[in-house]
Amino acid sequence: MTTYDERNKLASRADSLFGTGEAQTLMDMLSTGERLEIEIVKLRAEMDQRFAQIDQRFAQIDQRFAQMDQRFIDLQHAILDGVDEKLKAAGRFNRGTMWAAVATIAASVVAAGASIAIAVAFG
Repeated sequence: MTTYDERNKLASRADSLFGTGEAQTLMDMLSTGERLEIEIVKLRAEMDQRFAQIDQRFAQIDQRFAQMDQRFIDLQHAILDGVDEKLKAAGRFNRGTMWAAVATIAASVVAAGASIAIAVAFG
C-alpha cells in the first residue's frame, strides 16, 4: 500500500466483508508483504553495490595484468635488442678477423714469393 488513506480504506472494506479478525490478519499480511518488498529492495541495492565492488576489483586486476604484459613485452624487446647488438658486434668482429686473415695470407704469399725469388737468385 502506498498511502495511509488507501490502507485505511482497504481495512474498512475488509472489516465489512470479512469481519475484524480477518481484516486484521489481511492487513498484517499486506504489511508483511510490504516489509518483504522493502527488504528485497535493500538486498538488491546491497548486492548491486557488492557486484560493483567486485567489478572494480576485476578492473584493477585487469589493469595489473596489462601492466605485467607491457613489462614482459618491454623485457622481450630489451633482450632482442641486446641479442641484435651482440650479433652485430660478432659480425663486425668476424669481418675484422676475415680482413686480418686475408692480410696475413697476402703477407705470407708475398713473403713466400720473395723468399723463392731470393732463393732462385742466390741459387
